[in-house]
Order: sequence, then structure tokens, then C-alpha cells
Amino acid sequence: MSAPEENKVIPIPNATATVEEKVVEKPAVEEVKPEPVVEEIPATETKSTQELSEEDKDLAALDDDYEAPTEDFDEKLKVELNKKLKPVSKKFDLSTATVISKPITVTNTLNNQVDLGKKTFTWSLLRSQRPITIRSFTATELNNLSNLARNDSRSRETFKAIWDHIVGAGKGKDFDTWSKCTSYFDVDNIWFCIYGACFESANYLPFTCPNCNEVTVSTDIPVENMCKYDNPEVEAEMKKIRKLAATPHMGSVFAEYRVQVSDNIVVGFKEPSIYDAIIAPYLFDDEFRRKYNDIIGICSYIANIYVAEMTSQGLVLRPIAVKQFVGNELKTAKARIIQYAKIIRALSSDQYNIIVSHISALTNRPSVSYGLPAVTCDHCKKEIPEDRTAAADLVFMRHRLAILAG
Repeated sequence: MSAPEENKVIPIPNATATVEEKVVEKPAVEEVKPEPVVEEIPATETKSTQELSEEDKDLAALDDDYEAPTEDFDEKLKVELNKKLKPVSKKFDLSTATVISKPITVTNTLNNQVDLGKKTFTWSLLRSQRPITIRSFTATELNNLSNLARNDSRSRETFKAIWDHIVGAGKGKDFDTWSKCTSYFDVDNIWFCIYGACFESANYLPFTCPNCNEVTVSTDIPVENMCKYDNPEVEAEMKKIRKLAATPHMGSVFAEYRVQVSDNIVVGFKEPSIYDAIIAPYLFDDEFRRKYNDIIGICSYIANIYVAEMTSQGLVLRPIAVKQFVGNELKTAKARIIQYAKIIRALSSDQYNIIVSHISALTNRPSVSYGLPAVTCDHCKKEIPEDRTAAADLVFMRHRLAILAG
């Protein structure tokens, strides 16, 4: 979820003044005609090119810039994957095998398989200030997670499936507590923890070289090489958090801080949780979301709105009363948005933009991002630059590689 858009400025067209032209008689002087200029046409530009319209020139430029691939990309990738991706560690010659009639039970079969549920990965939730440990997903679980993640309206199911794979005390007492005490800004870190749980020690990544247009699949590289920290302090903090002991007592995601936005209105800001920013908005019906779309996003960053009053005891802040519907959390959430909308929509442009600037400041703190690291091309030996992308995309890109290799 992103911060709300700033007010759009509507340009006002300039009026065009009409000026009366004066007719000036030309003096009776013999006109000296200049010598005709012979235009030299560059060798690379033909006469027919000069006569093309601007649109035709642009279309022709696309042909000049386009370099058709010499081979199908998927075929190239398949060849490279088969060199390095080894889903089967002990290969049999099935042509020599004999099928016997004595069957084996599923239980005995699974006893000989590697238990993916025992494979875990621990990572840092930078903004929530605690570690998270996730156990690996099977292929069918990743397929299901991919289907859920494509649909924003199923965000609760997506994160519930992720929460089911959290191990240890960091899981909290229940899903709702965890989602309300985990920062929205840690979502990318959670997806990267899933990546580590599933693909650490089998981290083969596909690259297309911009220099020779060939496909390269990296050898197994450390997953930490896919991280890019905004500064050394963030890297140090991530390492420190990763070593902390997990605790079920998660506390508050981010302490409220207050800012005066008008003569008598004070806004208490907080860091949005996964529940605030991703799950709650999709609990509302479509009509409510359309009507309050400009307020729903802002409210995920607001803990309280206060009225400032001077009294005999000094300055006091009185919170805006929100109508409560006991036993109906959805109605209470709607009431909060409706009542806060009355306040926020009454602010001037400058007052409103104080809110926007603080939301932007919460969003743009130093952090860590993920992506494909820079590697050396197997073919031309030149460097392929890094490519930053969302950690969720990395999970499903890597999951699909085995399909291409099959």
C-alpha cells in the first residue's frame, strides 16, 4: 500500500490575445534574391528518409534498435538450467529397473524422503525489531501461495498461509495478534525469509546478459548476496536482530508521535501494521472503498486524532470519539474512517500536506531491498548488473525454474 497521492494541479490555459496587424508598404527597392542553398544529404540519410513523417521515422527507429533473438529464450534457459539445476541428487538408470508386485506404504516412502518441514530459515524484521523463522514450503504449497498472492482481496489468506509456516515463539499467540503487531514495511523481509527457507543451498538464478544477449544461470550463491542495504547501519541492525531470541510478546510496532496540523487539530502517527495496510482495506465492501478511498490509506498511518484545548491546567489533547460497535470490528473500523474523514477532508491544502509529508517520512526510512545480484556472464565474461525486485517475485521466479528445466 502506498502513501496517498498529492493533490493534482490542474493547469489553466493562457488566454490568446488578438493583435491587429498593420499593413506596411514595401519600399520600391529591387529585391536581391539570395543564392539557392544546396542541402547536403548525409551518406546515412537518403532522400526517401527525409520525406518520411515523424511517425514513420519513429517506427523505422524501432526496427533499427530491435535486435531479434537468435534462439528462443526458454530453450536457452532450459539448456543452462540443466547444466546446474539438480533436483535429483542420485540418478538411476531406469532402463535396467524391474517393477515388482510387492508395494510399499506411503508412510515408509515418506520416511526415506527429506522432510522439508524441518528446513528453516531465520531472517530479520527490521521495522518490527524482531527475528522471524519460517519453515520451507513444498511445491504444491508454493503453487497455492502464488494463487493467493495474485488476488489482493485474498490478502488475509495469503498471510495466514505464511503465518502457518512460522516456527518458534515469534509466531505469537494467534494470527490476528501477529498481523497487527508486524510492520507493513517488513512484508518484503518476510517474503525473503520464505525465499531463504525454500531455496538456500539451491540458489540458482537466471540472467540475460545485456552485452551478448545470452542466458546465464548462476551457480549456488549465498542468499545474503541478494540483499542491498541503504547504509552500513541498516546492515548492522539486520545482523543484530537476526541473533535476537524470538518472543511471543511483540508489543507495539511503532510508538505514536503527535504533530499539530491546524490551530486545534493534532494527529498521532504510527507505523502501519500488515493488518492495517493490507488486510483491513479488503474487509470493506467495494462501495465503501470507492467512497473513502482517499482516507482508508491515510488512516492506516494514524493512531488517533486529537483536539487541542487550553484549560486552567494547561494544554490538553482530547481524542476524537470513535463510535464503537461491540462485537463487530468491521463496523467499528468503518465508523473510525467515516469520522476521521470529516476532519481530514476539512483541512486546507497546506494542513493536509503536513499529514502527507509525515506519511512519506515513515515510508522512506533507510531499509534493505532484494534482487538479482551482479554476476559474470558465462559466455562473454562481462558483468551482468544487479536487478532490484520485490522478494515475492523472486520466490515465484525461482519456483518456476524447475518447470522450465523439466
